[in-house]
Amino acid sequence: MSKISLFLVILVLLSIIILANFACLAIGVKNIEVYFEGKNGKKLESVDAEVGEETIATVEITSSLPGFTLGFWSIEGGTGTPNLVLLMPGETYKAKLSFTPQEVGRYEISYRLLSFGVNSDKAILKAKSVKKTDKEKLWEELRNRIKDAILRQQEASEELDEILRDILGRQGLTPQQQNSVLDSFKQLSLMDKLVIAGANQEDLSQLLKQGLTAKIRSKFQQNLESVYKIVLPYIFHPSSGAPTITMIKPYFKKGEPKSLLDKSKKWEKDTPYGVAGNKIYVIGRGFSKQCKVWLGTSPGQGQALETSYVAGLLIAKIPEEIPNGYYYVWVTRGSSTSNAVQIRIYGNAYILRLTGGLCIKESEWDQGTDSDE
Repeated sequence: MSKISLFLVILVLLSIIILANFACLAIGVKNIEVYFEGKNGKKLESVDAEVGEETIATVEITSSLPGFTLGFWSIEGGTGTPNLVLLMPGETYKAKLSFTPQEVGRYEISYRLLSFGVNSDKAILKAKSVKKTDKEKLWEELRNRIKDAILRQQEASEELDEILRDILGRQGLTPQQQNSVLDSFKQLSLMDKLVIAGANQEDLSQLLKQGLTAKIRSKFQQNLESVYKIVLPYIFHPSSGAPTITMIKPYFKKGEPKSLLDKSKKWEKDTPYGVAGNKIYVIGRGFSKQCKVWLGTSPGQGQALETSYVAGLLIAKIPEEIPNGYYYVWVTRGSSTSNAVQIRIYGNAYILRLTGGLCIKESEWDQGTDSDE
């Protein structure tokens, strides 16, 4: 067979393949759909966008017969670079186009197959001018939110005072004694009051949004009542015996670590904890202004902490340089020493204070091998 004959045979075969391919495309292509994806995956034929905002158009093609051809994206008559489209029965071909309108107007985005029969579809993008934010209005809204948050905190602080007033009124104290305890409690910051009342992170968030709800108020009342049933007998009648620590706040409840600072799945007991540079609140019997809170790695051996006696409680500050780990806390009054309670300290934690509130943003550990977070 001569070269010309061979060339003609190959040309005929290619022509047959091309014709068969286009016949498959003409018969097999059932659907071409161009759309924008909306919320929950909803397909939209038309969307609005601002000038400079990126949008993504998608094309889906289904065919009952195999075939291959070229596909073209077009935006208002301008045709993009063709891409090879391989179609198989039972499979959906997908392609995407990213487009960012630079001017206000209506844009027709279409996709066309090089084939006969069903070969194109389009979707519409309407580009609008960028909305100008009223800065004064935005600042005013921000100022109002800050004022509202501060007001809610002031109201919460006053409500906690009233809760304690109600508790003290049922303990058989004289009006003078009630006012003495209450005036001391009022000197505390809202954060101090909330920790003593057993608030957690969720309570703080709720308080800033809605104020003191009935549910939170009931919780705080129960916690404050349990605290003052312990300390009240010793505020006006000092004990001659050794002081006793009953609880230290804040603490993680048994079985419910918040994974805020520790990723343990279950804790065996209520675990008091402290944050370096922050306060702990020691509650117990026989406390007075002469008491001092101590911190050490073993009972009886450690350093005295900066201590305040307020409303029957001892409030002590943990030094900034204390590394994370387990420590013991005990109280001395003169030559008398209390029991020691183990607590866990989280060292070098970054504390984020917002309008008088407090939340723990993140922890940076200084013992890498023991790092939980």
